[in-house]
Amino acid sequence: MMKNIILTASLFANASVLYVLFNPAGSPAPKMTCDQSRSETLSKEATSTFAHDHGGAFFKVHGYLKSSDFELRNILNEGNSTTFIYTASLYPSTCGSLLPGVDGTIVRVKTDLANEPNVVAVY
Repeated sequence: MMKNIILTASLFANASVLYVLFNPAGSPAPKMTCDQSRSETLSKEATSTFAHDHGGAFFKVHGYLKSSDFELRNILNEGNSTTFIYTASLYPSTCGSLLPGVDGTIVRVKTDLANEPNVVAVY
């Protein structure tokens, strides 16, 4: 009986994380400027600043990148940390045009999910 409760709780937690990661945000989140989203260096600086300003909350950073037309492309587990790799379109909609399927900027967000889902580094 206890195993079933633990299994159900685990499945619910995993489903909740997947829902947050792959569904559109309910309310409009802040997003990068056109210059920031087109420049790899500026987009990493903007993401790092946003993470710092919001206490390193991963879900807020995920919403920020998602509203800035970045897509989660890969998840890499490295010991106690997890790195989320996002790619952006070469011409994001923040600049008035969007070409889906053409990858431009890559932003990697390293988190410490073992303790709290906080952003450790942006590179």
